[in-house]
Amino acid sequence: MKRIILAALTGLALSAPAHAQMTESSCAVSWGMVSAPLGLPPDLATAQLEGEACIARDLEIVNGRIRVLVDELRWQLDGLEALLISGALLDRVEVTARGVYVLAATGMPDFDYVMEAQARASEGISVDLLATHADGEVMLDRLHVDFPGENAIDATLHLTDVDPRAPDQTVIRAFRLEVLTRGLFETYALMPLANLLIGSSDDPEAEVARLQAEAIAAIEALPEPQFHRTTRAALTMLFQDMPNPAGRVIFALQADDGLPISQLSEDAGLLGRLPASDPLATLAGADLQVSYYRYGAE
Repeated sequence: MKRIILAALTGLALSAPAHAQMTESSCAVSWGMVSAPLGLPPDLATAQLEGEACIARDLEIVNGRIRVLVDELRWQLDGLEALLISGALLDRVEVTARGVYVLAATGMPDFDYVMEAQARASEGISVDLLATHADGEVMLDRLHVDFPGENAIDATLHLTDVDPRAPDQTVIRAFRLEVLTRGLFETYALMPLANLLIGSSDDPEAEVARLQAEAIAAIEALPEPQFHRTTRAALTMLFQDMPNPAGRVIFALQADDGLPISQLSEDAGLLGRLPASDPLATLAGADLQVSYYRYGAE
């Protein structure tokens, strides 16, 4: 669910220089834009104007067995009028979230209460997002997600030829993702991955060892020069450390000639778009580098 929230905020930035001050009216209108991708009823909370930003507090998002609590969500949108009139991209989006807690939803009030109380022993997750647009060029200038402990995610993205009327024409110029993990993987990714890949195995350690060996063999077979030996070495070391990786992982993609976003997926008709069947072909024309610095070895 955390990924859904971040994707929704990033999607808002992409569907969305001098700051235009928000008003009571624009807060009300933009709350509908913010609440919909988060799966919140538009009348669940009232967006209020505070200074130059809109703010909503005490939000609860439930999706299946996951509960997400958000103490405070604040946003500023520039270019809202043009978006509403002609569907133009927003000029600037700034979003911050404070006190975000990702919890299991048991459906039992007493257990949900206890888990929320335990989660609030920490400050929760915070999110800071800034995206700008000018003449079809979109920059995700900042996406910083700060987790309790020594855990964080940082991302930047550069897109050109962005046109809401022709989204398949979008071109990726650069993307950088940096993950600092010392418990982040185990807390948020291990359980769903274990359910998917291991299931009810009688010998999970042997199953993990088998999956590690298969992954490392696949990494060693990645072609040069698309995957430099330093990238393969970093990926190998990362998988060797599973399921307890600790350190800084950096994925950096640079496409000076542009990487068409349509190259990353295939048209599946009524099913929409699916990931491309040949993952290596999707990166043709781009330079991808992966680095992994183990905790304590930087």
